[in-house]
Amino acid sequence: MHPGPCATIYILDGPGRTDLTSRHKQLTLGEKTIVADAVINAKPRVRKMTEVTDEEKFLFDIQGFLILRGAIDQNLIGALDEAVVENEAVDHDETWADGLPTTTAQHFTKDVEIEHQVRLNGLPRLDPIFDQLIAHPAILTYLKAFMGEPQLVNTWSISKYEGRGATGWHNGIPMDEYTVRDGVIHSPMVNVVIMLTPNHPGDGCFTVIPGSHKRRFNHAGAAKTTTRRRTTLQYNHLHRNRAGIMWDTHNSRHYWMPPSIRERFTQPQKGITHWMDYTLPDRSIPGADRIGD
Repeated sequence: MHPGPCATIYILDGPGRTDLTSRHKQLTLGEKTIVADAVINAKPRVRKMTEVTDEEKFLFDIQGFLILRGAIDQNLIGALDEAVVENEAVDHDETWADGLPTTTAQHFTKDVEIEHQVRLNGLPRLDPIFDQLIAHPAILTYLKAFMGEPQLVNTWSISKYEGRGATGWHNGIPMDEYTVRDGVIHSPMVNVVIMLTPNHPGDGCFTVIPGSHKRRFNHAGAAKTTTRRRTTLQYNHLHRNRAGIMWDTHNSRHYWMPPSIRERFTQPQKGITHWMDYTLPDRSIPGADRIGD
């Protein structure tokens, strides 16, 4: 759940519905939503978008989410889900990160510390299929409209299984850093969340509160009570000027993609991960201390 400026784009696939109550909206399978903490859900057909309309900007700003229809091809959703299942089933070699400093917030390739939950980090390191969501044309238009110069800083998946307890709210930046000036939205963080499985009540479903990108509300989360797996992918973006906070080596397991992986990216994908050229431990631009080219 996200209450505020940690903007979120949700992408879901398949038939479903959206339930709106007086206090919150539960995002369910079959819709694409951008929340100001933006949210996108997707239907099987692919949506082609060249620009964000004034109506979409208004709705994004006033209510904190924007519902779209059709973002990601159903075949891709299936392939992504298959890759998650395969990578959750195996242990991963962590020696690539030997020598990196550790912190209390350190993530490994697979985190299983939370009961009835599996989290995978650094998705493009696990399978090239995850590359296809980087700078995806159905998403990039909105990232640029709401952020200006977005940079992808981290990728992960979360699978909840029956018995997973309810979680609390999460946001990434202070709410007063989301602004609109002269009709232009400035959201320093936008998180793209792709629902690979049903997101109904009982699935530990994602919930947003309209307007909470500007005000903080406390709201209880939902426990996972259904027997089916509920999986999301999350691609989190920061504005270009903020990407420097990710340069420290202790973030590498979670955020950074080495040159050996980024060399297979398309130009738009390299552009939206450009900050990684400057980061430790393996800079492709030696000695650089900021993005200035």
